[in-house]
Amino acid sequence: MKRNLLITFAFVLSLGQTLMAQSKVKFTVTPQLSQNFGLTEYIMDISLPYNEGIYVLKSQLEFPLDVVMAGVTVGLHSTRDTLYAWSLEGGYFSNIDNPGGVMKDHDWETDTTTWRVEKFSYTESRAEMKSTLITVEGYLRVLQRQHFGLDLWGGFRYQKIEQDIIGYDGWQIDTNGVRHTVSGIEKGIYYKVTYKSPHLGLRSNIRLRHHTVISAKAAFALVWASDFDDHLLRNKTATADITGKGFISGVSIRHQMPRTGKIQPFFELASEFAYHHASGIQTQSWYGDDPITPDVDDTGTILLGIPHEINSRQVSVGLRLGLGF
Repeated sequence: MKRNLLITFAFVLSLGQTLMAQSKVKFTVTPQLSQNFGLTEYIMDISLPYNEGIYVLKSQLEFPLDVVMAGVTVGLHSTRDTLYAWSLEGGYFSNIDNPGGVMKDHDWETDTTTWRVEKFSYTESRAEMKSTLITVEGYLRVLQRQHFGLDLWGGFRYQKIEQDIIGYDGWQIDTNGVRHTVSGIEKGIYYKVTYKSPHLGLRSNIRLRHHTVISAKAAFALVWASDFDDHLLRNKTATADITGKGFISGVSIRHQMPRTGKIQPFFELASEFAYHHASGIQTQSWYGDDPITPDVDDTGTILLGIPHEINSRQVSVGLRLGLGF
């Protein structure tokens, strides 16, 4: 992936140099540092007929995404701020620390005496994370006024998040209804999720003065999500390829500083919100015996068609320092 990205950036640089030589476009390089907030929510919710009622088993895992992201955006832009002005941008970003928040694991099931759904387990764990975000975006001016412009905005986002969940502290209720404190220090879960999101929307631009522009954008997104979950303490994996919808929005303010020769420096404060929702079915399989069923050897067991849902809410606030050529 990194090799392909370097080839893409090299191509963009070469294309930018060619077009700039013809004085038709400008080229920008924009390093960025941002603080991200949010979570990925993983939900398994099973309802089955049982005697004269419905038995419910539900699990919800919340993976924290509060990390610092660093990266760079390169872009090609038409030189005139007029109708049909256009921009093409590509970005690469990765986290440089681990989440400060904890992974939360909730479990519920039906009490067949009262037929109420009761929470029987809750734990919190430390998370280590690797995340990659790649973006490709394009803008085309479709409305132009003296201090206002409206752009058609389209693009594609690819995001991969990997987390190791280490240790756990919390409580569980046993079959006799007694609540116990539980804890451990070993790695319990490896989780990987990828999102592929083409999106289409609008961006508005308001020029406050000659060198300062406020932009706001919003887009509808389609979502293809794939996840892999290895419950190491239970010798069990779960996989799913599911689809859904999402929403991406952002607000930024950019100020251009005095030009130095052919170089135009600028800085930008920007925030972005991204929401992904996808649902479908999951497959679970046991590659070893599950300790929670001591009377049964689960090795080789496969469960198909399990209802599965992913929700991800991500907010970023960052600073960009760029150069235009």
